[in-house]
Formats: sequence, structure tokens, C-alpha cells
Amino acid sequence: MPTYATRTSRKLAGPFELVTLHNNIYYFSPAERRTLLADLRRRLAPTGRLVLTSMFAGKSLSAAELDLVLRATAGCWPLPQRTDVADALTGAGYRAVSFHRLLATDPLFGVVAER
Repeated sequence: MPTYATRTSRKLAGPFELVTLHNNIYYFSPAERRTLLADLRRRLAPTGRLVLTSMFAGKSLSAAELDLVLRATAGCWPLPQRTDVADALTGAGYRAVSFHRLLATDPLFGVVAER
């Protein structure tokens, strides 16, 4: 079982119509992300969706500040590029991955991926 899983997660096998991740993708290494996303995809119903919200790498002051904090914190990873998350999702078997900007001034996006 992946390092992020606990005994509780075994009880949450699914299937689920919706799984969400909010502002936490940068707590997983790029390799762990693929494993996590594939595991969550297996827990989705055939018509299920994963919704992820995150700040992504960008040029805003907020993104630069969060990226600096993450880089200086043990166990965290830099803010991801949108292309890296899209590649991780498609590599985990998701289809129809779409990004939706949530703030006009910052690279904060909602990401929807279909099983």
C-alpha cells in the first residue's frame, strides 16, 4: 500500500463519483503523485471524476511566496507546473483533463479529470 495510505483508506475503497484534492498536491513527490492519482482513479466509479485545486507555478507574488515556502519546508515539493499535473493525470489513466482558472490574478486552478 502507498505511503500515504492508512487503514482507514482500505475502508474507503469506493466506487465514488467524486474525489477531491485541495491545495495538497505539492505534499507529494512527482513519483508519489502518479501513484496517488492512479490509486484514486481505481476508487472512482466508471463515470467518476477527480477534482483538484492548487496554486501552480507562476509569476504572481502569491505563487512566488508559496513556492519559496514549499521549497524551504522538509517533505514538500515546489509548486507544480500545469503540464506536469496534466501529464501525471493522463499517465494515471484519466481522460478529458481540464484546467479552470479560479483567480484572475494568481495561477490558482481547479482541475477536473474524468476516469
